[in-house]
Amino acid sequence: MRKVLLVTAILAVSVLGMSATTSAGYVNKAAGKASVATGKISEKTAEATALNFINIYYSNLRNQIDDSKWFEAQPLTNNFKKAYKNQERAIEISEQILSGKKVSKADQEFSRKYSVDYTPIFGARIFYLDENSVFVVKSYNQKTGIVTLKDEKTEIELPVKVVNVKGKWLIEGAGTVNISE
Repeated sequence: MRKVLLVTAILAVSVLGMSATTSAGYVNKAAGKASVATGKISEKTAEATALNFINIYYSNLRNQIDDSKWFEAQPLTNNFKKAYKNQERAIEISEQILSGKKVSKADQEFSRKYSVDYTPIFGARIFYLDENSVFVVKSYNQKTGIVTLKDEKTEIELPVKVVNVKGKWLIEGAGTVNISE
């Protein structure tokens, strides 16, 4: 499923004339193939947790890297994982509907409830990001747990909600996932 979403997002970006290129530090060029990004900054702060997750997630998405194992190993709440997977499933159902396949009424309702544009987390923002986009911390609201990240190239902002559970910072929401607008 993640591969289908990644390929769909990348194809759409390519159609708009943006090429997906690799970025130093995120791709193992010596091996001659893309590998899951492993670059990490300290995750001892809320800001670092949000920043590290989004920058590597975007790099993996942009470079069409299957990051399902990486994703599962990230500091994410179960609530975030469930909402993310619901959005992935809704996109899959929407693709079936658009291709003319018949889907059940339950799947149609599920799709309406959880559907997002193009991809979880970034949604339609994915089309406006630069191939070399890198997010930086713009602000952190300790009261709400919202870390606002800003792309240095396009100035697009992305909210990431973090929570501290037993002394460890976890992602509770990001972009279209678990963030109420």
